[in-house]
Amino acid sequence: MGFSASWFAVQGKDPEHVLGALGLSRTGEKEEFPDSGLSCVELPGGWFLVHINRFDSPLSSQATLASLSAGCRLVACRVEEHVMYSAATCLEDGVRMWHVEHDAQQDIYHLSSEGNPPSGFARIHATLKMQQDAAGGADADVDHIFEVPVVLAETMTSYRHDKEPELDDPEPFEVLAREVSASSKPWWKFW
Repeated sequence: MGFSASWFAVQGKDPEHVLGALGLSRTGEKEEFPDSGLSCVELPGGWFLVHINRFDSPLSSQATLASLSAGCRLVACRVEEHVMYSAATCLEDGVRMWHVEHDAQQDIYHLSSEGNPPSGFARIHATLKMQQDAAGGADADVDHIFEVPVVLAETMTSYRHDKEPELDDPEPFEVLAREVSASSKPWWKFW
């Protein structure tokens, strides 16, 4: 079983503003790991993270993230381990600063990048490429290149989808709910 998830962390914007812009609210329910469909956590360095247990969600669409990044920095990561796809993106003030993507369906060594990834990108890629080569290259039963976008996002935010964050709270994640208004109900649902 593998992860199929997306997450984004915002730095420089009030968490309640982030949740309000997304139509989300806190439920008060806490959990050790983000097992619920939607959850959030405050990370060191002023990062506020929203974790979505879905690879493709309107909450993590490029348009939503660009809008949400107005006046702040946002780092997003998406993983689909069933097909070994990963991507990380950084936006500032609505502008994509960089994007790094791995898709093993194209090639085990596939890695594309746009913009100006952080200075650690080349080192991370070189290290993981050496590990892939040592494991047998394209014939290996492991995909180390998948880790490049994941590690890059982790180095910026301290969060990784498959690790518990190192925080003092044993249940740091708070479950989120979508706010439902009368206008968001289907036309036929009048109750």
